[in-house]
Amino acid sequence: MMACLNGHIQIVELLLKEQVDPNVQNKNGWNAFMLACKNGHTQIVELLLKEHVDPNGHNRKGHTALMAASAEGHYKVAKLLLEWKADPTIKSNEGYTAISLSKDSDIYALIHSYMYKKGNVKLEEDAASVYSFESHRTVSSGYHTASGISSMRTYPSTLTLDSVKEDSEDETYVE
Repeated sequence: MMACLNGHIQIVELLLKEQVDPNVQNKNGWNAFMLACKNGHTQIVELLLKEHVDPNGHNRKGHTALMAASAEGHYKVAKLLLEWKADPTIKSNEGYTAISLSKDSDIYALIHSYMYKKGNVKLEEDAASVYSFESHRTVSSGYHTASGISSMRTYPSTLTLDSVKEDSEDETYVE
């Protein structure tokens, strides 16, 4: 896991050659693949996908690799995951999708385009915020960043910026 977390591709290659299972999860449900996605290590992500890692696996909170890459702004990883059939409509335990967690307008557009091509006509219902990046670039759902906006309507419920509780526990640490 540490090799994937820190981007050490040669160590990952060696471990895979020794048949180390990349699907093993830490106590929070993160596996090596998800950590590579969260940290933007595109080469490692591609290597693990070729080893048949499930692109739609999730941690204890229901977060997928695509959600992690989207939330951290890793466009190349998000694009690669979509090419390998990562499902952008999967919802976390909190009801978030990869598009709703995206803080990057390019990733938002990438996922939006992918979903449109797949015929997902309920895109706005799947996105947490009804605000678009094109018209409100200061707003991003998931981590609810806003400038001068006190609340925003979201699906499936209404959240105010004051109601968002911060997760003080860093769930990606490796034991």
